[in-house]
This record gives sequence, C-alpha cells and structure tokens, in this order.
Amino acid sequence: MMSTSADPTPATEARELLSRRFLRGSLLGEREAAFLAAAEIQLPEPPPLDAPTLERATAMVEPVTSHLMKNLPDPESFPGSALRLMELVDNPDVQVNQLIGLVSQDPAVSATILRCANSAFYARGGAVQNLAGAVRRLGLREVARIATGVASRSLYDVGVRVEFAMFGARWGSLFHEALTCGFLSGWLSTERRTGDSSRAFLGGMFHHIGKSIALRSVAALKMDGKLPPDILDLEIDLVLEQIHIEIGVDLMSLWSLPSYLMTICEHHHDDAVDGSKPNEADVVRLCAGLYELSKGPCVDPGIPQSVAGSARLLRMEPPQLKAAAAKAAELGGQVSSMFSV
Repeated sequence: MMSTSADPTPATEARELLSRRFLRGSLLGEREAAFLAAAEIQLPEPPPLDAPTLERATAMVEPVTSHLMKNLPDPESFPGSALRLMELVDNPDVQVNQLIGLVSQDPAVSATILRCANSAFYARGGAVQNLAGAVRRLGLREVARIATGVASRSLYDVGVRVEFAMFGARWGSLFHEALTCGFLSGWLSTERRTGDSSRAFLGGMFHHIGKSIALRSVAALKMDGKLPPDILDLEIDLVLEQIHIEIGVDLMSLWSLPSYLMTICEHHHDDAVDGSKPNEADVVRLCAGLYELSKGPCVDPGIPQSVAGSARLLRMEPPQLKAAAAKAAELGGQVSSMFSV
C-alpha cells in the first residue's frame, strides 16, 4: 500500500526517485533509434525539466500522497454499471440480450452507442434506431467496450465543480487517453495474437487510473492553498507519473477489480525482456507509449526505448509499428468525436 502521513516517503528518497527517472536523459540505443526511425515514429523534444522544477515536484509528492490516503474513494465508488459491463467484456460467452438489457438501463450509455453506430466511422446503410441494430452494426464486443468507456467516465471527474474547472482539460485528456489506449490495446492484442483482447482493452483503459484519482488530491490541495498557486503543468505531470502505479494498484485492490488488471497496472512501465512470452501488459505498454509520443514532449525519457523494446518483443517489424501508430491516431480521432472529449 501507499505510504501514509504517519510513514511518509522521505523528501530525499522522493528526490532521488524523481531524479533517477526523469533526469536520466534518453536511454535510446542506436538499434532502437534506427528501429523507430524505420517505422517513421517521431520523437518529440523532451520537456524543459531542470533542478528547480524537480525540487518543486518533489515537495508535492508527500502531501498529495498523504491527502489521497486520507481521502481514499469508497470501496463501492467504482461505477457499478462499469463493473457489470467489464464482466461482460471479459466473458467469451456473453449473449446479445444480456448486453442490451444492461446497456438499456443507462440512457447516457445507450445514447452514446447509438451515436457511435450512426457516426461516419461506422455508418453504412440506413440509420440505426435501437440497440439491437447497433449491436448488429458494431459487433457485440465493440458495443460492450464503448459502453464500458461511457460508464467509467465518472472516474475522470470530481463532484466539486470548482476542482473540476481547475483541471478540466487535464481530466478530459486523461479520459481520452484511457479510451484511446483501451481500444488500441484491444486492437493490437488481436493483431499480434497476444493475450486476451478484452483484457488488453480493459488494461489499456485503466492502467493510468491512479493519475485521475491522484489529480483529485492535487486539485483539493491547491484549492485549499496547500500547493503553490503557480504550480506548473510539468510539475503535476512529474508527481502523477511518479505515484500513479502504486496508487492504481491500491485502488484496484480496494475496488476488488480482477487481478489481471492489477498485474497490468503494476507492470506496464517494466522494461520489455527479450525472449520472454509477451502478454497483455506488453501490449498496453506499447500502446501507452505510442499515445505518449503522439502528444508531444514526454516527461518520462524512457518512453521511446519502451516502445521499441515492446514492439520487438511482440515481433513487430517497422511497417507494423508504423501501422500501429497510424491506428492510434485514427482511434484518437474517433474517441474525440464519439465521446465528445
């Protein structure tokens, strides 16, 4: 579990952790650089990270962690409809009527599915008027995944409007990342025949859930005047990047989510090990890395190396990695359009 205020991470240890990870410079070797270049993967310039910024971020780690541990979400706070939909997504024997019955209970989920089915990305023939028609057009798995995404949106929000307004764009960005990485991970799992595509989808959706929940503590502390009023986006990036894995695993345990999701969350930043059998965590690592590279400057300098290593582990050649990057851009556009984010 995360350290509590009674047992805080010493500032010196936090500083060392942040320094080792974020000031280490690029780890990209010549072979990996050539591989990414052949796949036409653009490597953005690193953010302007310096020692003072790192010091300010270091000072935020303990208060944010302490506030979060004192204000953990209720075990029942994970959206119930999302849990039930996750069970259907992970069930290879799910029936159409089961899914329609569950989706129809939530007007927002139903409306989004119908909008997706009639969008330019999927529309063919006449307009879809009901959920049964949406299932026929989109497919059972796709409807279940879209529904899970909509049902999980409350995890990327806060109840206090002032706190949401403070970081509204960031919460929207985190939700967009979750959906895009989820759909991309499901697609890539199928393409590479690696792991279970439904589990890869859910792993892609929730691997960064710790960032969203930790951001609630950042917003609350800033609103209470306990964080600098001029806090930089880069400083928030550093704090969330540093603490999100342990927070995410703890939250998944609190919510009694499946153990495979905790495994993906815990290991999606691990180095790809040559010769090991690839699994869903490797798929999610690659997809998350492609998303990060597409956004611009990466806080974590290890992302390019992670993408190259994961692609090689998945036995991808440069043209296949290029296709995955193109798919990431395509899915990102679809998510923006279909989910209004």
